[in-house]
Amino acid sequence: AANGISFYLKPNWSKVREFEVWIAAASQVTFSLSVGFGAILGYASFNKFKSNYLRDCLIVTACDCFTSVFAGFAVFPILGFMSYKTGLPVDQVAKAGPGLAFIAYPQALSIMPGGPFWAVTFFFMLLTLGLDSQFALSDVTISGLLDNFSGLRRYKPFVIIGYCVVCFLLALPMCAPGGIYLFTLMNEYSANLSVIVCGFFEFIIIAYIYG
Repeated sequence: AANGISFYLKPNWSKVREFEVWIAAASQVTFSLSVGFGAILGYASFNKFKSNYLRDCLIVTACDCFTSVFAGFAVFPILGFMSYKTGLPVDQVAKAGPGLAFIAYPQALSIMPGGPFWAVTFFFMLLTLGLDSQFALSDVTISGLLDNFSGLRRYKPFVIIGYCVVCFLLALPMCAPGGIYLFTLMNEYSANLSVIVCGFFEFIIIAYIYG
């Protein structure tokens, strides 16, 4: 565990000169704060027009930063433990993404005391996190449809059901044997640089056109 925490807190300054690191960091910030996805704008639309947005931005950013750092102290001790058991360096135990959640963590939990209980708890947490994320992202699309086509408001329950069914059908190919390749393709090209570009243009529109 100590090796994992040391790896987490000890910076590698040589990586600062790599452009990919800055892109990855910016992508992580935009993904963590939901900037560019529309969820924050959707929630903000329910605020009063003259609400203190600067205060809200500072509170949301501070809370997100704290929870992200705290989550690191929960993840890297497990990776350090796996590094000790396997004899591999911490950075080679698992990569971020599905390998961390569905390979490294279950392996670590299986050799811990009370492993089955912690495994059930861990995957239940993943389930609730996924549902919570879908609530926010689904609300963006559904609210946009209802705002632009007001006649659909009377059929809101059916719109929600239809949207969920469509999303379910679109996600089915990722459950196929080659689904991991589709997941990687979408993750690389729709959740990294593209989100940063969308956020940049949103900033221009809000600050210089709407503002």
